[in-house]
Amino acid sequence: MSAKSRDQRAHPAHGAMRRLPARCLVAIGFLAYAVSPSLAVQASKNQRGWSPDGTRLVLFLPWNGDAADRDIFVVRRDGSGLRALTCNDREDANPAWSPDGEWIAYFGRVGDWLQVQAVRWNGSDRRQFTHGAWHSHSPEWSPDGTELLFETNQDGVWELYRSPFSTWKPRRLTRTPDRDGRPAWLRDEEVLYYSNRDGDDEIYRRALSGDSA
Repeated sequence: MSAKSRDQRAHPAHGAMRRLPARCLVAIGFLAYAVSPSLAVQASKNQRGWSPDGTRLVLFLPWNGDAADRDIFVVRRDGSGLRALTCNDREDANPAWSPDGEWIAYFGRVGDWLQVQAVRWNGSDRRQFTHGAWHSHSPEWSPDGTELLFETNQDGVWELYRSPFSTWKPRRLTRTPDRDGRPAWLRDEEVLYYSNRDGDDEIYRRALSGDSA
C-alpha cells in the first residue's frame, strides 16, 4: 500500500472544551484528595510526565484496573489544580508534552482503532490527526516541537512515520517486513527505535534525512 493516504490530508478535528461526564467529576474529586506532593515525587520516576518547566504533571490512570479504559489528567506539582483532559470509556494513554509545554500528544481509541491526538494542557483545542481503519500510537515530539514521530500499521506492518504538527502530512520513515516502533528523538534529525528486522528485538539509530530505510 502506498504511504500516501487520507492521513496526509490536513484535517485535524478541533474541539472546544466540553462538559465532563459525571464519572469524571467523581474521579477528579477522588484524585484531588489523593494527589499530593509525595505522589508527584513518586511520579518523577517517569520523567516523561513532567511539563518542560517542571510545574505540572500529566498522568494516565486506569479505571478499576482496566488498562483498556484509561484517562489523562494534569495536576500541578503541589497536587492542586487537577484537570481531566480526557474522560470516556475508552483508552487514552502515553501522553507526551510538547517542548514549549503548550500541547500534550497522546493516543486514544476511536471506535476500534488507536489514533494519534493532541490537546492543549488546559483541555482546549483538541485535535485528532490519524483517522484510518488501522492503529497509530506512540507519538513523540521533535526537540523543536514542530513535528511528531509515531508508529502505525496502516501499511500492514508496524512502521515509523513523521509529520509536521501544524499541517499534518505524514511521511513514512521505515520500510521493512518486520516491526519498527517505540521511537525516541535524539536530536532534530536523528532518532532511536526498536526493530525485530533481524529476528531479535534490537535498538536502531538513524538519521531522518534522505529516503526511508
